[in-house]
Amino acid sequence: MLKLAWRNLWRNRRRTIITILAVSFATLFSIAMRGIQLGTYEDNISFALKLFSGFIQIQAPGFQDNPSLHKTFLFDGPLRSKISSLSEVVGYAPRVYADGLASFRENSLGAAIFGVVPLREKTVTDLHTRIQVGRFFSTDTSSEVVLGYKLLKNLKAKLNDEIVILAQGYDGTLGNQRFKIVGTLKTGSADLDGIAVLMGLSTL
Repeated sequence: MLKLAWRNLWRNRRRTIITILAVSFATLFSIAMRGIQLGTYEDNISFALKLFSGFIQIQAPGFQDNPSLHKTFLFDGPLRSKISSLSEVVGYAPRVYADGLASFRENSLGAAIFGVVPLREKTVTDLHTRIQVGRFFSTDTSSEVVLGYKLLKNLKAKLNDEIVILAQGYDGTLGNQRFKIVGTLKTGSADLDGIAVLMGLSTL
């Protein structure tokens, strides 16, 4: 049977060579495309994690199901020491998230407010490298903010303008404060660039 099969393969050399080349090309093409696909997935995931979320987040139980300022915890000395003692951790940064309203003159838009510590944030994400215009605020106690470039455009504001941010406090009361726009952020995510307001963690 093997002898007959072998003779049959070469009875029509042109047909056999074309078939072998077609199968070989399809196989190599499939392997190459799968490799590119997996590599792209890995790059996209790494890009997203380094851009904003980090590889691990420590949150209070139930925070993901229903985010609230009441589901926060104190980032105190013992917790810092515990995280710093892990050799696998190359950086960490505390954050506070809140929703609010950003206003400039007669324009008001919903905003996602992120309180960060600039020096610590640089060890976790690439946010500081995504500044499109202006600069990042230097301390977590300043009254300066960085806005997503789309949010700035939609508010019809510009660099060095002052905006008012209205948000709910921990006790449920509404508060507002003026902030100076010192920079714009362009992350590559249209949704984030349209709502993001970054300010100092202590200020928030």
